Amino acid sequence: MDDYQNAKSAEAEAFLSALARSTSLRLLVTSRIRPTWITARMEVYCEAIVLGKDDLSFSDAEARDVLPERVFSDSSRILSQAHGWPALIGLAAVRGRLTDPAGDLLPPDLYQFFAEDLFQSARGEIQDFLLWLALAGDGQERVVNEIVGAGYEQRLAASISSGFVDRVANGVTLHPLLRTFLIAKLREMPHRDVCLKVREIVPRLARARAWDDALEVLVQFPDGELIVATLREALVDMLESGRVATVDRWSQLARAAKLTDPILLLAEAEVALRQGDELRAQTLAERAAQLIGRGDTAARAHLTAARAAHLQEDVSAVQRNGREANALAESSELRREALWLRFLAAFESQDPEASALLDKLADMSDERADHAVRLASARAILALEANCDPWTGRAICDSAMALLIEIHNPFTHTNFLNACATVSVVLAEYDRALEFATEEAAVAERNGLAFVVDHALIARARALVGQRKLAAAHRVIRELERRAQSTTDFVVIGTMLNEVKRRVALGDLERAATMLRRDPPPLPPALCGEVFAYRALVAAAQGEIENARGAIAQSRAISYYVDPTAASNLAEAIVFLHDAREGPAAAARSLKLALDRGHLEAVATACRAYPMLATIGAEHPAIAQALTELFMQTHDVDIGRQAGLKMPRELRRNDGLSPREMEVYELLAQGRSNPEIAATLFISESTTKVHVRHIFEKLGVHSRAEAAALSASDVAMREERRPRQQL
Repeated sequence: MDDYQNAKSAEAEAFLSALARSTSLRLLVTSRIRPTWITARMEVYCEAIVLGKDDLSFSDAEARDVLPERVFSDSSRILSQAHGWPALIGLAAVRGRLTDPAGDLLPPDLYQFFAEDLFQSARGEIQDFLLWLALAGDGQERVVNEIVGAGYEQRLAASISSGFVDRVANGVTLHPLLRTFLIAKLREMPHRDVCLKVREIVPRLARARAWDDALEVLVQFPDGELIVATLREALVDMLESGRVATVDRWSQLARAAKLTDPILLLAEAEVALRQGDELRAQTLAERAAQLIGRGDTAARAHLTAARAAHLQEDVSAVQRNGREANALAESSELRREALWLRFLAAFESQDPEASALLDKLADMSDERADHAVRLASARAILALEANCDPWTGRAICDSAMALLIEIHNPFTHTNFLNACATVSVVLAEYDRALEFATEEAAVAERNGLAFVVDHALIARARALVGQRKLAAAHRVIRELERRAQSTTDFVVIGTMLNEVKRRVALGDLERAATMLRRDPPPLPPALCGEVFAYRALVAAAQGEIENARGAIAQSRAISYYVDPTAASNLAEAIVFLHDAREGPAAAARSLKLALDRGHLEAVATACRAYPMLATIGAEHPAIAQALTELFMQTHDVDIGRQAGLKMPRELRRNDGLSPREMEVYELLAQGRSNPEIAATLFISESTTKVHVRHIFEKLGVHSRAEAAALSASDVAMREERRPRQQL
């Protein structure tokens, strides 16, 4: 029986029910409504089998089996629009497409099917219900209930029974093609009636915080006043929930409607900030603040400008906008935000006022977890950088870790994770640092913070270099270099320093020295000081003592923060080994001080650059034990053995290249000879030959040229997936 829904009379229902019960006929019924005589009991006892739309719809795999190859490029669009409906998949297969050249879903015969066979057969009140449901969007059953009022449940039940609507968790949904058809029907109605309904629906969607649905209504039926008013209400919530794409679409809609309002400038500034266009963000935000004039919205615009200025290392603009925001803000939350940005600017410029600003921030009462975590981030990074005390920084991070699940502000969240990653790297806790960097990148991407992803990648590359996963580190560094066109000098120099450390780990001091030859651009003092500190360390390792002394002096004159301090002190330790007056005793004291303070990443880098430093340390039991533990963390076992330390043996599985073989492979791929590889890795030439032979066997190649032609990343992937143990 086809089109059973047309058997509308009670007599027909009674007859068919009797037929089903009283005969042995096997009935196949197709219908848009469920026959009343098919009971739940019949389904339980398999007297009736009911196949709904979900049972009959195509899976994506089944749909692709039907679609011809020529539409594969559009298949994802077709699948999302068809929702598995066999009729639509078949139509697309026959036509070779589902859309018209403009990309709209307008197959005329399909719309005719909707209009004649579905919509026109519905009662008038159902048609009206469907039209407003199409406007209200998916999942907003409560909103539609408010709009429809009396009779909502009956109309919804009738729409579901007729196959128009599906009920989902906490809401209802329409097939996308049905919604497109209904929107077209709305356009045929008197414009005034539709505008009135739009002005009724959009505020209700706004109260439900259904910003995407409200935007869709306004895209279909633009209303300039509603566009601006709703954006003003929605902007903060959308940004805090990471819906940057929705904010951007809202801005595009406003531009298309030729609207002018300061809130639109602020929205564009927020999007530009998150997309890495800091100069545009600052310009737009400052203009928005000027036009808004006063109150929290003006303060928020100044805060956006301050964040953009902070990313451009423009300390004066950060402080200026921070003071303006503080003066204009009516809410304590925005005043705290202004004070926080002023603290960051002071901290990065090594302004002594940073501690006082942090004390003021702590004095501002706020019971939210965001405030506690922000304070923890600041205290941890001050302990690490200003006091050169990573152990205290780690303890502060650990104490605030449990609060992360309550954090709502993505800036606070990512800032804390970056602080944790930085502290972990300094302490050579690389697995921990990688976890923090990975989470930081995930939160940043989820919230549209493109510039934060760069900082997460820097932390990731730094940890991978520390672990001697040099091929993996190289991939991350290359990714950062590809992003360099849309990032800041801070990220560019941070990326360069990671590559310098990677080159040091490879034994390529000449390339590291070349990269450090150029003075850094105007940047926060700590980063500039770090460039000079590593210039000093590499120069000292190469025996260029006077150059090293000059760079040490430059670094110390610029910054007293942890990275430049640790690297310059260890550079000085290497200089001591070349100085008859100071000698090994002074070098050992400097090495012990760095180990005691927890400057372990710098110690590992210094020993990679100049292994004699480790040899001197190995002569002192307290230093020897600390170096042994460090070299196990950094996989510098061979440097430890060369220095005379009793290094535990590493156990590795035999599948893929071992870490040592990976190091040999990288040098081999650079064209290094066996003697050069042996000298770089502090192993014998005969051992090098064994490693090269094993590499050939494992990679299935017969020459150095064939091995070098393979992708280093492909070779490295096997090593990174392999679990390791240490005895």
